[in-house]
Amino acid sequence: MCVCVKYNAYRDCYHLGNSVGMKCVLHFCVEESNRATDFGGGVGGYTTYTNRLIAAQDSFLKSGFEMHFSRVTPPLKLKPKLLVDLFKLLFDAGRALYSMFRYRPDVIHIHGMYWRSTYREVIFLVLGRIFSANVFYEARGGSFSECIQHRSLQGHLARFLLRSAQVVSIQGEKEIGSLAGIAGRSILYMPNVISPQLERMRFENKKFSERDVDFCFLGYVSRAKNIELFFNIAELNPDKKFTCIGFVERGLLDAVSLPKNVSLLGRLDKVDAFRVLQNTKFFLFPSKMRSEGQPNAILEAIWAGCVPIAFNHGFIADLIQDETLMLDPNVEDLTALNNQVMKLYRMKDKTNRSHRSELISFTRSHAEVERLIEVYRHLVK
Repeated sequence: MCVCVKYNAYRDCYHLGNSVGMKCVLHFCVEESNRATDFGGGVGGYTTYTNRLIAAQDSFLKSGFEMHFSRVTPPLKLKPKLLVDLFKLLFDAGRALYSMFRYRPDVIHIHGMYWRSTYREVIFLVLGRIFSANVFYEARGGSFSECIQHRSLQGHLARFLLRSAQVVSIQGEKEIGSLAGIAGRSILYMPNVISPQLERMRFENKKFSERDVDFCFLGYVSRAKNIELFFNIAELNPDKKFTCIGFVERGLLDAVSLPKNVSLLGRLDKVDAFRVLQNTKFFLFPSKMRSEGQPNAILEAIWAGCVPIAFNHGFIADLIQDETLMLDPNVEDLTALNNQVMKLYRMKDKTNRSHRSELISFTRSHAEVERLIEVYRHLVK
């Protein structure tokens, strides 16, 4: 029996997702990871919730794998802030110590991301080494790459994490070189990939003209202002159908009326979300998501045959319509697919680039949203 304790820097620690670190853990604990399939994920790699967790744990247990979670203390808006942060740190340290004594883990998976969680991650790492556990550290996001270069206490702690964990993984291709150099060691890099199940499903894609839904949007990885704009666009296009996958904050729905042509689908698992995308023409996503799952979200949308549209500061910045920039439907190699996605981002076409700069220069007002729609209509003619 292999016992694992997962520490997550997110508020929702019941998240396995498409985590590189989790794949490392499974590779270590389950023979050659042949049964370590993708238990989480979804569009954006962020839709594993309690019901999915139960199914995942059942599969783990059958493979001789036991999973436990240690949840980070949520933010407390109390004063004085320094004392509150100290209390949270001590509380998390106590909880980490409790996890070590209770579960005696063979493996600790630290799913890091934010600067503010560095102290807690170091606590877990040190306790793990004291209790002779294997520590897998997953460094994610550009903010961590910036953190390790600082001479502050957090910078020193971040470098300590990199050098002390048995396995370090990274999902950002740009960061891997600097991280490996600072850590003085090799670092596992595993790019975002599409699961084999979705790869098979893409051959069932509907033709673009036969799709019933015009726009699909991700609610649970977006800021409120982006969702509000999405609703505004829907109101200005009553003849179009819109869907929203994922959680939308209740407070936002109280403040903004839900347009009649918008369907809130709630939380969906990976397969159901992909089927929605297969029936959708355009996939909307903010250029700055709250989740690290953006690359997966875009790739899965393209796999489903959607045209991706990026939001930039609340407005549609990129609209891929140029035939020379569209994906080759026969692409089989994931590396080639990634290269083509990057080609889409570069927006080499001068006409599209001029529209892009025009859109970014808008201010946030209802009149400008209407102007945005006019530009959008001009682009998609």
